[in-house]
Amino acid sequence: MLSYLLAVLAACANAAASVLQRRASRDLPSEDSLRPRLILHLLSRPVWFAGFLCVILGFVLQAAALATGSLSVVQPILVVELPVTLLLASFVFHTRLHHREWLSIVGMTVGLAALLYFLSPAAGAGEVAGWRAWTVGVAANLLIVVVAVEWGRRAAPARPAAAAAGPAPSAWRPAASSA
Repeated sequence: MLSYLLAVLAACANAAASVLQRRASRDLPSEDSLRPRLILHLLSRPVWFAGFLCVILGFVLQAAALATGSLSVVQPILVVELPVTLLLASFVFHTRLHHREWLSIVGMTVGLAALLYFLSPAAGAGEVAGWRAWTVGVAANLLIVVVAVEWGRRAAPARPAAAAAGPAPSAWRPAASSA
């Protein structure tokens, strides 16, 4: 039971790190993107350091969770980071979650609970997968990636971000004012 709690706390720390670091970089000039000057700007922001400390805390909590529980239990729980990030970001950035985001949060949470309940993950015997299993697994993953990339290339501007499993660039920045 302790491993469950530690894994949830690790997910929360990772979510806080994502939101705090986005908050720190939110109003930086776009011309500093991918330049050494960006690091200097971030180092002068206490909120960025808070996000950095949350990353370290997340790693420590995840290590503690893995020390007290098996990987098959801890790793799925870390997925809770995404719904927590959405909730925390909506609070910090004063935005409203829409129907689609709430459905995603509920779906992921219920799905994770069902996965943990019905599969009852436990430490395994450490059997090695054969070359056929690896071939099928690698082929299936490559197919999914190729389909997602092609789907993202062929459509609306927000679709590439969705295909890459991330928010559209404008989702985290305030709208530019037309003066």
